[in-house]
This record gives sequence, C-alpha cells and structure tokens, in this order.
Amino acid sequence: MKKKYLGIVLPLTFITTQPTLASSSYSASSILKYTLTVSNQNSSSNELGNLIINSHSYITPQTESTSSHASISEQPVSLIDLNIPHTISFNAQDSINSGSNISEYYHNLDLSFENRASDTNDIFDISIDYQYTLSVKANGQAANITLSSDIYDPNENWSNGISVSVQNDISPNFENSNFSDTISFTLAAGETQTWYFESFSEANLEMTNVPLPAAFWLFGTAVLGLISRQSTKKTLQ
Repeated sequence: MKKKYLGIVLPLTFITTQPTLASSSYSASSILKYTLTVSNQNSSSNELGNLIINSHSYITPQTESTSSHASISEQPVSLIDLNIPHTISFNAQDSINSGSNISEYYHNLDLSFENRASDTNDIFDISIDYQYTLSVKANGQAANITLSSDIYDPNENWSNGISVSVQNDISPNFENSNFSDTISFTLAAGETQTWYFESFSEANLEMTNVPLPAAFWLFGTAVLGLISRQSTKKTLQ
C-alpha cells in the first residue's frame, strides 16, 4: 500500500516547498531611417565630388548594470548611397530575477557635411528625410522604461523628437510611436554642418521572490491528510 501512494506524496511535497520565481525585464528599440538628397546650385558644374559626408554612430552608457546590454547596427554613408534609405538601429535590454537594476544608455548618430569646393558657385542644397520608430516593452514585478529621440543642431539650437514610455506591474506592457520630418539646409563653399540624432533609454527594474499564498499551503496539507486517511481506511479493511 505504501508504494501505491509514494508517487503522489513526493510530488506534492516538492511543489509545496518551492517558492514561485519570476523576472522583471525590459526591451527598447529605436530605429532611424533616413535618406540623403543633394544637388549643386552651380548649373555649369553640378559636381558633388567636393561634398564630404561622414557618419559616426556610438553608444554611451550613462548607468549600466552587469546584466543590461545595448547594441547598434548601421550602414555607412557615402555619396554613392544618395537617395537610398539608410537604417540604423539601437537596442537596449535587461532582465533580473531578484534585486533592482537601473540602466541608462545614449545612442548618437552624428551626420557631418563639408563643402570642400574652391569654386564659390558650388553651393549644395541638402535634405535629410528621416523617420523614427520607437518601441518599448516592460514585463515583470516592476519595470519602468522610457525611450526618447531628438534631432538638433547646436549652432541653431533646433530640436525635434518624440518620447515613449511604459510602466507595468506584473502584466506585460508594450508601446510604440512613429515620427517623421525633413531637414533642409544649404552648404556654401568652405562650410561645414553637423546634425545630431540622439536616442536615450532609461529603465528601472525591481524583482523579489513571490511567495505562494497561504491558501496553497493549507490546500497541500489537506490533500496529504486526505491521502493518509484513505490509506488508513484501506488498511483497516
């Protein structure tokens, strides 16, 4: 008779002695798509070879935990890529099973333009058509994430952008947003101009072990008592 109930008692004992573990996590994604259009006002030349375009993309951790991570992927910019969409992606994420974490990341894309023409008639009209897509997701006991993007030129103090954030408790939460615009400017011979595209993610995670409710323990005890009682009855019979 003992062998018959051994397979029932042991699994129940195992279940009732294990705490329930969960995790808090977040993921943030900023995708920038942009297209460069350039023309020369000098109709007799129409050369673009004296226009130098450079792009520099980098991540700066403001606050970083041992488990958080951020990455970027991009396409280099050159004159042969004009009128072709470019995509650069910034991703940040973190996940914890206990304790608390704070992670903050800056992602910057610097687009610089230089007119090296010796002919003052070589004046370049430049347009940057861009679109930002921001997505954030939070899950777990307590997870808060904010992601923002801005575009600015320090010389003109011009800025425009979007922000998206989520706060959640237990249930998953997801949010996204899109924004598009066009930057147009003129670059005379000998001039330079740099536009800065910046994304910033800020996340707070908290996680503690979640104990099973008292009713579960009482239920487990009652089941074990019932099994013992039925076993005693059969033995007496």
